[in-house]
Amino acid sequence: FNDDAKSRVNYILKNLLVENGDVTTYYLADSMFISDSYLETLLKQVKRSISKYDLTLGRKRNMIFLEGSEVNKRRLLSNLLLRAIISTFPTFRI
Repeated sequence: FNDDAKSRVNYILKNLLVENGDVTTYYLADSMFISDSYLETLLKQVKRSISKYDLTLGRKRNMIFLEGSEVNKRRLLSNLLLRAIISTFPTFRI
């Protein structure tokens, strides 16, 4: 992934969706080669991103997960996939 914050936020969201929730903050920080404090900054951006889908970020110790309905999680996933397609194929039209 790119080193910009937007790519890192998308990476976090994809992990939360694919792992069906339980992802450790240690894993995320290590896999992106970032500090815990920078991860916390990114998680604030994640919270803002998911609020549009009526989702919240749950946390138990070092585990984070998405809270909300399955329908809203699927809406988020669909939007992430669509953005990935559009960024890969700029001439793609819906």
